[in-house]
Amino acid sequence: MNFSKSICMAAILIMAACSKENIVRPTDMEQTSEKTCRVSFLPVFMEIGQGDINQWNNSRAGTLAELATTLSYWDYMDGEQMQADTVSLPSPITLNMKYGAHHVYFLAHSSTGGSMEGMKYTPEKVTETFWQDFSLQVDENMASSQELQMKRVVSRAMITVKDAFPASVKSVRMTVGGHLRTMDVTTGNGDADSASDYTITWEIGDEYAGRSGLYFSVFTFTPTESEEFDVTLKIEALGADGKMLYGAQASGVPLLRNRCTNAICRLFSGNTGITFSDPDDWNPAIEIEM
Repeated sequence: MNFSKSICMAAILIMAACSKENIVRPTDMEQTSEKTCRVSFLPVFMEIGQGDINQWNNSRAGTLAELATTLSYWDYMDGEQMQADTVSLPSPITLNMKYGAHHVYFLAHSSTGGSMEGMKYTPEKVTETFWQDFSLQVDENMASSQELQMKRVVSRAMITVKDAFPASVKSVRMTVGGHLRTMDVTTGNGDADSASDYTITWEIGDEYAGRSGLYFSVFTFTPTESEEFDVTLKIEALGADGKMLYGAQASGVPLLRNRCTNAICRLFSGNTGITFSDPDDWNPAIEIEM
């Protein structure tokens, strides 16, 4: 009799444990982590021109379409990559994002090729490049459209030849020593270990004979956001056989993020002194002799 009562009591306890009131349900946090919503990002770049701070350079405002052709992004939650892709500009991008804290890295550029090693990006050629790391708490209170303010993360080294080009010059070769070609996507800074000589050559057509004021430029990533760093610049005018006819160079040329250093020289007149300054559309202005 006691044995039968024990069985009945055990059955009652099992049934009670399986009742609706005792079923263990997912926590609110688990349910929230499964929720998603669509978020649109509109990338823009605004730049203040030289002079009055209220005078916006309209040609460099709004979307990045005039300055970059491609936008790449990497979406992270708690250090885990959720999604990554590359899209064409101009257009907003829309992501399907889980509820929770996100950190998204954006990179706009015009390079036609490149490689990623971890979170370090090496383009085929450094172009105008803009970057932003964007923190976002995705939930029901978040705006579904987010404006993405991009920052320029390159410096531009330019050489302008003031005197007239002889007909004998068929190409120009420019070399930047200490050029940074790799960027850490998590910081926007150039990788100092990637510093090397970068050389590019332009063909000079016959129609440029006698022309003065021709300029040649190269973009480079920068090791920090606000500190100058030195490079060497060299320009060589080559004949039809590829041999150097004229040349000039300078060391200790200071570059800075969001600044275009312009090396102005007389290459063919025997006076190879070069003055460095900045064009009006980037800031601030400096002058140095090469």
